[in-house]
Amino acid sequence: MFCIALKGSARRADVETELSKHGLQDVKILEFERDTENGMRGCFHSHQHCLRQGVESGADTIVVFEDDVLFKDRGQESIVDTVARARMLVSKNPSLIVGLGGLVIGPVATRNPIDDTQFYMCRWACAHAYVVSRQMASVIMDWKFEDEHYDVVMYRAAEQRMAICLPTVAFQRPYFVQITTTDSSLGYKLLTFGRNMISPVFVQIVFEHFWWILSICARALSCEGWMSRGHRNAAADADSKRPCQLVHTASEHGDARAPLSGLQSATGLAFLYASLSQHLRGRRRERRGGPGGASARDSD
Repeated sequence: MFCIALKGSARRADVETELSKHGLQDVKILEFERDTENGMRGCFHSHQHCLRQGVESGADTIVVFEDDVLFKDRGQESIVDTVARARMLVSKNPSLIVGLGGLVIGPVATRNPIDDTQFYMCRWACAHAYVVSRQMASVIMDWKFEDEHYDVVMYRAAEQRMAICLPTVAFQRPYFVQITTTDSSLGYKLLTFGRNMISPVFVQIVFEHFWWILSICARALSCEGWMSRGHRNAAADADSKRPCQLVHTASEHGDARAPLSGLQSATGLAFLYASLSQHLRGRRRERRGGPGGASARDSD
């Protein structure tokens, strides 16, 4: 288990207290120098470095936290037991990326939890607490940074392989200092500040309840068509419990990856910070292709 922290950051003391409070004594905190030129790149590479250390140590499953993680028991088993259950799930299903928390941003396969646990197939954002297998870590280590947030690349490359603990137990602490270091866009700065003003815990809980209820209603009304193809495949994988194949690169999906539905785009716009705009710029660049697409992106 690893936790990402910036060298010299006051957050390290907070996260050490948080981890100890919930019995997570074996987490190794790795400190990284701040990437002053591109904070997104620094965050991206720090996650990859943690996964590489896990692979090199011979671990079968790897848990990664960020230094702003905040745990809530929410009336179920202890955090230690939830982490252990997530690791067991990943060991049985090595192609999954299992979140302990995050923003649910798509339909939830509510019919059957995976292996009768509290984990459900769905797409989520914000990589502050997740578990992967050694095999999936090796895949993620090969991803190339292309000026997008780590979690955006994750849910674009592996949307059919994402699962999350519901109710979620890992949240982000609302820091107001240096909250904009992972992106230079004004939109990201304002939206992050707004989310912190409202409460990241509240926002995350609202999102999980919204998509849970909407998914149940859609199934009850036989509105399966509202799901993207990727989400339908994810639900089918969960229901049939057939093994999933590893997703190797973000570009493998190409045009086969269904675009966001109007409802998903409208919902994600408020709380996915600059991630959605970057995703849309990336799609436009893919359609235009070549240097022209890149210059169009730069001029946005």
